[in-house]
Amino acid sequence: MVMAHCLPADYSVGEEEREEDRLVAELEQLGIGYLSRRVSCATRGVRAPATLLADLVRQPSARVRAAVISVLLAHPELAQAMPAALAQLPPDLRRLLRILYTAARVLQREYAVTGCCPSGTVSGSPCRTRHRGANS
Repeated sequence: MVMAHCLPADYSVGEEEREEDRLVAELEQLGIGYLSRRVSCATRGVRAPATLLADLVRQPSARVRAAVISVLLAHPELAQAMPAALAQLPPDLRRLLRILYTAARVLQREYAVTGCCPSGTVSGSPCRTRHRGANS
């Protein structure tokens, strides 16, 4: 069970924004810390994988929706939750989730071939080979 409490720095922040901030706080617990929040959130736990993937895709903010790729790269085991996540979504969002899943799979294959990740390191060590995207 996920326990999240967000304290708005500005009371004009609505429920939609607080939900986004709760998701971002949960992503931080999964090691995905590049997204910022509008309000401070204290979370304990992360929602179920299928719910997490579906809730990310439901977000109005593209930066949060795209985090599905980071989630699947950092935690490939969560891909097992794709069928359940897809079942929670309407057709347009199912399509988007499939696209984001495909992007994550393509990136996983790229990094497996080059031995590189986006930061230019693999587990803290320099890439075995030069990443095609770096300085090309």
